[in-house]
Amino acid sequence: MSIPQHSADITATLPDGRVVRGQVYRQLHGADDLLSVWHPRVVWDFVPSLGDTGGQGMDALLRALRGWLDREVPAAERTDDSAVQITWPSHDVAVSPALLGHGMVPTTVLATRPRGVPAPPGNSDVRVRVATMSDVDEAAKLAAEEARFSGLVLGAAPRSNADQLMREHVERSVYFSGRVYLAELDGIAVGVAICGVTDPAHSPTLRRWLPPGQWGYLGQVAVPPDLRGQGVGAALVAVAISQVEPRARQGGSLSNG
Repeated sequence: MSIPQHSADITATLPDGRVVRGQVYRQLHGADDLLSVWHPRVVWDFVPSLGDTGGQGMDALLRALRGWLDREVPAAERTDDSAVQITWPSHDVAVSPALLGHGMVPTTVLATRPRGVPAPPGNSDVRVRVATMSDVDEAAKLAAEEARFSGLVLGAAPRSNADQLMREHVERSVYFSGRVYLAELDGIAVGVAICGVTDPAHSPTLRRWLPPGQWGYLGQVAVPPDLRGQGVGAALVAVAISQVEPRARQGGSLSNG
């Protein structure tokens, strides 16, 4: 099977002569890739540059992208386990009809938080501590349950090895970063936050969303469905932010999905 190039330029000309452009990047998520728990095997990450053309420009670019995919991408990579991904500000509502009209649906939320903003109060009965290697099993179970829940929201394809991938991810995070936080209620694990500090300049994906510098992030926060709304998550996030923020010079981010 032929493999499409890693990236390609997409252009479209509007009726008034203006030209809009975008670039599409090919991402593969193999069987051993944690991101495959949430994402299709093949993702075409599209970055539009609309200028002031709004919904008209987005519609034209998506039509051009559709044509490129049909011409250049083998049918084997245009299956139910593939998708096109676009990151776009939700407040740009003028573009929303074009996105929805081409079958795009919102699946991922990225929220940023400036340094120094007080965290919301949590449940005072919840004890939050740094997870150790002896907590990996419990933390992984909580994280895997959240991944299954978010996978339903995203419409992600079920992966037979999802729990194994999640356990390996939690184990590495506990061992190497020390920024996994466990919430306990009456001695029972009721939540987990997997956090870290990173510089978007070193990430091909993040650098398109965030400016360079040290950012703390909450990559995954998990609380069982029957305990949500009781302040467990708030207590967990408050401690996680207080621990990550001192190392983050820019701010914090929360990615869901």
